[in-house]
Amino acid sequence: MKPSVHGTTVPITKAIRQKLRAEIKRTGVTAMMLLKEAPDLPDGLTVAHVNRWIGGVIDAARARHIDYVMSRWASLPDNAGRVSSNGSPLPKRGKRFADSAKRIEVTAEMSRLLRSELARTGIDHATLLDGMSHVPEGLNARIIAGWLYRQAATTNEIYWAFVMTWLGAAPDLSAPLSVPLRKPRKIHL
Repeated sequence: MKPSVHGTTVPITKAIRQKLRAEIKRTGVTAMMLLKEAPDLPDGLTVAHVNRWIGGVIDAARARHIDYVMSRWASLPDNAGRVSSNGSPLPKRGKRFADSAKRIEVTAEMSRLLRSELARTGIDHATLLDGMSHVPEGLNARIIAGWLYRQAATTNEIYWAFVMTWLGAAPDLSAPLSVPLRKPRKIHL
């Protein structure tokens, strides 16, 4: 242990990091939740510090900070962070959605279907929504990219239906367009 200006500094060992991770898993309470409104938070202790301890970025810290965090987590019951304010259980991480819409799993088949429709129509996923009217609130090109590249596990069912309905009604790339895409360039000699 090294003495410091603010008290004793101790190394953050692998065992301490494992204990912190185990407490997060047991309680469902993250460092942010743990320290958010802590009434007796020691001076200089931040959420960033705790997260850096857990990630192994910081290898030493004040003993009183470590003791505070460890005792605070130990005092919490199992699944404390997985219960809403009214006492009802919250879904596990990755299953919480603010929009409360019906969600469907994004499958490999859906990704293939989207890819084939984009190829058929010649439309790029990044510009698909440009100029469209009545786009569901929250739907954007990033969500569509998540379907296309299988980065999203689930999606809002309304978003998927909207995009696929619109693409299904879009003409094939081989069909002539009713108006030119851009004016022909004048060639000056």
